Amino acid sequence: MDLAIKYDIIAEISLLSESLQNRNMTVAYADKLIRRCIIFIDNIKEKPWTKCIETRVAIKEGKFCGVPLIENIKISAINPQQLLTSVPNNLKRQLFTTISSNEAKSTSGTVRTISKQEEYDTLLKELIVFERGHWPSEKPPGFGEMEIERLCLRFKLTASKIKHGYRDYLDGSSRVSKQLNILFNCIKLIPCS
Repeated sequence: MDLAIKYDIIAEISLLSESLQNRNMTVAYADKLIRRCIIFIDNIKEKPWTKCIETRVAIKEGKFCGVPLIENIKISAINPQQLLTSVPNNLKRQLFTTISSNEAKSTSGTVRTISKQEEYDTLLKELIVFERGHWPSEKPPGFGEMEIERLCLRFKLTASKIKHGYRDYLDGSSRVSKQLNILFNCIKLIPCS
């Protein structure tokens, strides 16, 4: 049973790993895939997956592939609930979150602490404006332009021409402007995990 649980977990993590190695992977999509994997593994606690089901049937029948199973009392089993809790927790740590924090000055000059989680959430909100699947059906004027400005500030780029290119991108232009492409290249440099 231990091997079956590990197999199901490793199979899911293997799919995630292969997806994250895609050259066209974006941070926003990588975040989505990692969170999906976490939910899947959390779900195995309640609903066993392929190999766990096969193993339960083999245990019930007392044989696996025609070979009789013999219970070995000397082998101690792992705690499946602990494993199925530990793996998602470790995956959560692979996201752009940490427990440390940074200080930032607000526009009024006061200092406040910004957690890495807030910083990551802000980055995701900025990047999501490039994901067509997250666009509203009726895009309001100026949709995503604040995020584009913050990304330009982050990468020390001039926002005016990039915003113009982004407007063309929003309108479904098949040609990506040279200026917007510079921002795309900067975004691609952000590691996904």
